[in-house]
Amino acid sequence: MVRRLTRRAKTRAAVVQLGLCAYCAAPLPEGFHCDHMNARHWDDRAINLAAACGNCHAHKTLLERSAKRAGELHAMLRAARRAKRDARARIARMDDADIDAYAATLPAWLRQRCVPTQPPAFLLRMARAAERPTPSWDRFRFGAPQQTLHK
Repeated sequence: MVRRLTRRAKTRAAVVQLGLCAYCAAPLPEGFHCDHMNARHWDDRAINLAAACGNCHAHKTLLERSAKRAGELHAMLRAARRAKRDARARIARMDDADIDAYAATLPAWLRQRCVPTQPPAFLLRMARAAERPTPSWDRFRFGAPQQTLHK
């Protein structure tokens, strides 16, 4: 089978999940897997990727192949989505000092996997910027239709 995801995409998924498995919330091992959470494997967006330990990835794959265990699969996916949402919310609340401190606590193997141009703190800052809502005035500034008041 041909590998489709780059090492950089897998590393980014692990860093944004704060080095934890998306399914069981255990610290990721060095040989972690990157799972497509939905069945459409051509969807390689970051929101669809889940860094997972090998056991959880294998268990999810077995559940996908068994129609009788669909409830377990849906519960597992709900837990993963909740964990990813919580990690993104936690990153959104961090300031620069918190991000630098947290990036330093990630496992050494994960920090070493990051390319020099995108260290863990940089990836966390990118994830934080993606989670912050745009101010309401920006939608008017960038050409969104303005509402007029009628008397």
